[in-house]
Amino acid sequence: GGCRRLEGGAKKNPANSARLAFRSKIATVTSAAMKSGEGLKGVLSVAHTETGRESANVTKFLRTIASQFAARHERIHLNQVNVRTQAEMVASVKMSELGKMAGGIAHEINTPLGTIMLLAGGLKEKLPEKCLPELAQSMVQLSSTVERIAAMVKGLRTFSTEGADGPFEPAKDAH
Repeated sequence: GGCRRLEGGAKKNPANSARLAFRSKIATVTSAAMKSGEGLKGVLSVAHTETGRESANVTKFLRTIASQFAARHERIHLNQVNVRTQAEMVASVKMSELGKMAGGIAHEINTPLGTIMLLAGGLKEKLPEKCLPELAQSMVQLSSTVERIAAMVKGLRTFSTEGADGPFEPAKDAH
């Protein structure tokens, strides 16, 4: 059977211009499930006037289309999963490298920091008593700064061994 436009074309009612009607009665409605690994994705249905062998051909054709649609949908889904997994792997590698870098930085800072702490302590012991009041404020600032840097180094070391789950806290402002 063919299709024809309903009466009352675009000039009278623009909504009718796209509608089609069958000239003959529907003999069969054929449906095919669209399934993928995740289950049912939908159903394709076709109403047609074919009977007998022609109806079997319509069914076979519809099942082929449904199968191809489901396979395409499955490929798209697997590609999305693959892209998400790759992004997670890249983020994991970046975190690992960041942890290694944090450990290296902590080590490099800790060595001169230890030297500063040792020299400052020795300087305080060697200075005459009369110089201490004048240098007291400077020694307090030096000690405070060294402690602040030591806290940052400790945070870097913790981060390098425990990753983002470690208790890394920003250093307190000395001002």
